[in-house]
Order: sequence, then C-alpha cells, then structure tokens
Amino acid sequence: MKGATETPQHTASTLVELVERGGAAIEGDAPSWLRDARAMAIERAAAIGLPAKTDEEWRYTDPKPLLEGQFSLPRPGAHEGDDPCEHMEIEASARIVFIDGRLAPEHCRLSGLPSGVEVSLVGTGEEADVEERLAPIVAQGIGGARDGLEALGAGLITGGVFVRVDAGVTLEKPIVVVFRAEDGSPVLSAPHITLIVGEGARASVIEDHQGSAGATGLTLGRSEVRVAKGAHAEHAMLQREAPGRHHVSTLRLIQDAESHFHSDRILLGGAVTRNNIHATLQGESCEAVFNGLYTPEERQHHDSHIRVEHMAPGCNSRQYYRGILADRSRAVFTGRIYVKDVAQQTDAIQSNSNLLLSDAAQAVAKPQLEIYADDVRCTHGATSGQLDADAEFYLRARGVPERVAKLLLLQAFAGENIDRIENEALRSTVHALADDRLGAALERNA
Repeated sequence: MKGATETPQHTASTLVELVERGGAAIEGDAPSWLRDARAMAIERAAAIGLPAKTDEEWRYTDPKPLLEGQFSLPRPGAHEGDDPCEHMEIEASARIVFIDGRLAPEHCRLSGLPSGVEVSLVGTGEEADVEERLAPIVAQGIGGARDGLEALGAGLITGGVFVRVDAGVTLEKPIVVVFRAEDGSPVLSAPHITLIVGEGARASVIEDHQGSAGATGLTLGRSEVRVAKGAHAEHAMLQREAPGRHHVSTLRLIQDAESHFHSDRILLGGAVTRNNIHATLQGESCEAVFNGLYTPEERQHHDSHIRVEHMAPGCNSRQYYRGILADRSRAVFTGRIYVKDVAQQTDAIQSNSNLLLSDAAQAVAKPQLEIYADDVRCTHGATSGQLDADAEFYLRARGVPERVAKLLLLQAFAGENIDRIENEALRSTVHALADDRLGAALERNA
C-alpha cells in the first residue's frame, strides 16, 4: 500500500476535502454513527492513499478522472421529480428511489412487506434504528478497503437501504432500489445497500443505476451482502449511467455454510466504470455465481476486479464475464480465485470472453489462481477476438443479410450471460437494452 503522499496533492485533496466539508450538506440529522463512519473513511483514505495508475490494481485504469473532478455533494432535503420507474416492469416487494443522491419519497413503496422482512432507509434522516447491526458492517468495509477511493465509498453514504430477512422467511419478489442522476451539475453520490439474509431464508435485491443524457459526476456505490447458513440470496446491478458520469461500485459478500449466492452485474453506461467484487466463502459447501456483461462503446472504459476467497472445504464458485467492445472503448477484467490450505475439494471456474467490433477497441484480461490446497478443481480462461467469420458465412449463405447475421451472432454471444439472470423481468429488460445497444454499435463499426 502506498501512503497518501505518493498521490499528487491536488488529486488527494480534491475528493477528500469535498467529503470533509460535506457536514450537514449530506447528513442533515444523521445519527452520530454515520458521522463517525465518514470521519473513519477519511482517516483510512489518508492512511492508505487514493489510487494511482502506478498501483498494480489500477495499472490499466487511470483513476485521475475519478479523483480530480470538481464534484458537488447532493443538495439537502428530499428530491422530487419524474418517476424513473414509470416504464419498469419488474414486480417488486418494495421500491426505493433516489434522485441525484437524495431520497424521492413520492416514488417509493415500502408497504406490504411480509412479516420477518425489514427495510430501512439509511442516510436520509428517516431510517429506523439500525446502528447496532449496520455500523459494524460499515466499519469493517472501511477497514478492509484496498484503496482510499473504496474507503470513501464505504463510509460516505449519501443514501441507501438496509434489508434484513429473518431465518426461514422467503421474499417472493425482489426489492428494487433505483439511483438516478438527473442534475447537470457533477454530483458525487455514495449509495449504500446492505442485505442480510437469515438462516434458510431467500431474498433478492436489484439495483438500477440510471441517468439522463446530460448527467455528470461520480457514483461511489457499495453493496454489503451477508448470507447465513442454508440461505439463498440474489443481487443484481444494472448500470446504465449517462455517458458523462463515472461509476465505481463495490460488492462485498460473506457466505456461511451451505448457502447460495447469485450475482448479476450488467455494465452498459458510464464514462469510467470500476466494478469491484470481494467475496468470502467462509462456510463449508457454499455456492456462488458471479455473472457479468459489459458493452463499452465510444471511449468508455469498463474495469472489473473480482476476488473470490475459498476459506472452507467443499465450496463451488463460478465467474462468467463477457464483453462486447465497440469504437475506441476499453475493458479490463482481473479475476482471482484464492483457495486457502484448508479449503479442500474446492471447485472453481473463471471465464472471461471478449468480442471486439473495432480495431481500435482494446480488452485486457488477467485471470489469476492462488491455490494452497491440493485436492481442488480450479480452471480459468480468457479469450478476445472478433466475430466468427465461418458462422457469419454460414448464416449469409442461407440468405440472412450481413447486418442481421452479425447482430444474431452478437445476441447469441451476449445472450449466454443474459440468460443467466435469474429474475425474468430483469432478464427481458437487459435483452432489450443490449439489442438496441449492439444494433447501434454495428452501424457505427460497419
């Protein structure tokens, strides 16, 4: 880890000073533990330093746009505006909406939750008393941050949601949380979601990050998921931010024995996007799936960093990430499977595949294995290339027009990961978004 002095002073101060002077502007009547979390995050960021391109984990992604922007904090008070869920067809147990980092209560629906399910708002001045359960999780996230940017995202919390599902309870429909950027000014928002699923329970949360075409600024998002013994949890994130907005998100997962977890990360928007996942399979016989699709275009940059730690015997994990890159875009995938010496009979697969629609597009893949047990089955692989000329010829030889043939091949490539999305309505939404995006990309890269 580097010290803060290794980062140019103006770079370090721009973001940290913004958080320091936030005060009442972001907290209002926030409880003392939230103020303490912000102070702890600033201290941690100063101790370990903000990321620089000289860091190995940021080698292929320049963090300067994330650190040097003249961002503004969300304005105090509730935000009112058009309903960003107007055309959303996902049936939800509860729906929470934030616009430009502030709660939009007129678009929220929290009534009708089944017994044994708690949903509380965080950082809004309206949260229930969740300090005893949430403060240790936030502190642990700040303390375990790998760089100062992650620490600030873990502790700032401009708004978020705490979800707890009691043991044995099944939440039939997902909880949907929408974060929308509309303001033309460069707003810095730090949304936070915590999902705690009790023993033998089932629950799912869907995050939807969206924005108007002219939105700018930075999202520092964080999701904390705890899955108890025998529980099933799903977490999906649809990132369709505006082209001028940056997005950094971190998913931190801890699983107990015999639990199941499924993650979907769909990255469609943003200027610079950083997708961090840190998963700890700490109980025996866990199962975890990490499914992702990214489709950068123009000069977008999408970077995914995944670390899955197998800490107990008999656990299975799967990483399936695919990208379709157009124009002068760039994508980075760094995935690591870590197997502790006691984690015998680990079964882990990591796969990253990329299609390049342009000679100017670039894909960087760094699959990694770190294994200290001897009775394991771990594989990894990464490929990058262009559309299969033989498959295209086969379709065209049967009368399929060139553009349609290419689009069918792209849809098949992306569809393998889209079809892994467990929520049917979200899966349909992503299919439609991807089809529109890929069709437009083909036109530009013909």
